[in-house]
Amino acid sequence: MSLSLCVPDEARRGPMHASGRLCLSLSHDAEASIAVVPLHRICAWRPGLRFGYRRSMVDTPDIASLAALLGDPTRARMLTLLMSGRAQTATELALEGGVTASTASSHLARLTLAGLVTIAKQGRHRYFRIAGPEVAAAIEGLMRIAPGSQRHTSPARPRDESLRRARVCYDHMAGQVAVRLLQRLREIALIGGEDETMELTSAGEAWCNRIGLRLDALHVGRRRLCRPCLDWSERRTHLAGALGAALLERLLTLRYARREIDGRALILSPRGVAFVEQLELPR
Repeated sequence: MSLSLCVPDEARRGPMHASGRLCLSLSHDAEASIAVVPLHRICAWRPGLRFGYRRSMVDTPDIASLAALLGDPTRARMLTLLMSGRAQTATELALEGGVTASTASSHLARLTLAGLVTIAKQGRHRYFRIAGPEVAAAIEGLMRIAPGSQRHTSPARPRDESLRRARVCYDHMAGQVAVRLLQRLREIALIGGEDETMELTSAGEAWCNRIGLRLDALHVGRRRLCRPCLDWSERRTHLAGALGAALLERLLTLRYARREIDGRALILSPRGVAFVEQLELPR
């Protein structure tokens, strides 16, 4: 007895091209018979496994490419500078990265193509900024676990005391003051829920109106209103999201806080310090 299989050419190119039929020839002594059998009944499991594997590989996020971009020291320094929330020119970013203007342009082109930074044009000038809150949150997360130097592997903390006290985290406030602000908002039930279920209460909505925040404007778009952000230096949660950004903007507008000319540090006025504790504007 002999058994031979005849597989169509298109089936050899993979399961996506197979016609789905297999020609099977069986001979015994002088008698021979030919049968056409559906291909999936014989080896359906094998193409299925291969196809599932390939599909999962395609659908998996390309973390490696992103890590390679962020892992370059020059690009990492550029992104860290942009975490101040200010737009920067290519020249400023080149100085921060310690490279020439042409090299900086190459780095910035790769970051832009990857969607990590965006370009804002104003007249003849081009400014670069972090692409969005999701990118900023990812960079802030890496800062929390990054070693402070090559000699030890403990998580990095800001060496400058002013950064530990209050700083800009992309578009909201971070540091000791920000952690205290969220603590006070929770103590008087303006914000309720655990970190992952954090939400503004009805009392919190009334408070927003009192201090001049327009909730209808904050609800525009898909951005979460109250989002927890684990503080890089304090290892405790501070308030991010649309409300966190609006609160920082309000403090800057009222001049309760001001940015340092260069860097991420925030300096609070006496009224700003009082606001964090009392959560009310002076009358």
